[in-house]
Amino acid sequence: MHLSRIIPLCIALATASALARSPLEHLHNPHWGENPADTRASIESSADRTEFYTIKAPSLPLASESESYLVAHKLITTGNEQIERVTYTFADDTLVMITTTGNAIDALIESPRDLPTRIGDWRLSSDMSIVMHRSTDTVTILSGYAKHPHLFLWAIPEPNASPATDRPNATVPDLFTSGANRRILEPAIKALATVTTRERIDPPTLPTQPKRQTQINAYGFEYMGVPRKVEAIFADDKLALVWVLTGKGEEDRLRTALTESYGEPIFVSDTIEAFNDWTVALRKDKPEILAIAPELIPMMKSFFGG
Repeated sequence: MHLSRIIPLCIALATASALARSPLEHLHNPHWGENPADTRASIESSADRTEFYTIKAPSLPLASESESYLVAHKLITTGNEQIERVTYTFADDTLVMITTTGNAIDALIESPRDLPTRIGDWRLSSDMSIVMHRSTDTVTILSGYAKHPHLFLWAIPEPNASPATDRPNATVPDLFTSGANRRILEPAIKALATVTTRERIDPPTLPTQPKRQTQINAYGFEYMGVPRKVEAIFADDKLALVWVLTGKGEEDRLRTALTESYGEPIFVSDTIEAFNDWTVALRKDKPEILAIAPELIPMMKSFFGG
């Protein structure tokens, strides 16, 4: 992640697509932010059957109070194609994501060339709103809010799934020790992620002015019981920063868990809450958890007004 990402960004709700015809059109034009009843009314006559269920203890990163799912079985699209299963994901009764499987690619993707970005076995549209996974014949469509926490990694729970019994732990994993060597740490990150990528940031953007800055992107790395994208930034092959991408809906859960792990925050503003002598922070303007190397703490404090 470039350090310029610290600059607050607005996460748009609307989702754009470079495809000739948006998959949303094929799915009877649901609208991001609509409630479950409206979605169900728009697709019920086109499905063999539908079911709706709510998870008692939400863990979906976009859900604060409630997490629910509407499943359409054997949905006939506007193009007269049948998709075996379409799952509409709702956070606090607003539509944020749609997951389709079973004839999903043939029904929704006119050309894989419209999905130019590759991450492991996934192919994504340039704006990351549409994600295809060929081996499972899955197409996921993300709202603007769902793109940031990379919810194509999300595992949809079953209707009768038991809530987690363990209290979520927000402690930054021990392997992300400040100054850890990239060549030693990278295999350990790979072992805990679904897929990883590496990129060179050139020129380096860290204020410590390293000769070489490298970023490891880990997709499917579990934190707080949720598969995440984690970004580890190395300065001259020494770990300097770790970003854990989160969702706005889980902010209260994260704050509670961070307080249990590190004690009360030592600095609180509208954009950030710092813990453990500024080595760990909860960012609120762009939802993320940040682990900070000691040499970067003065810069972070200055930037965030601490």
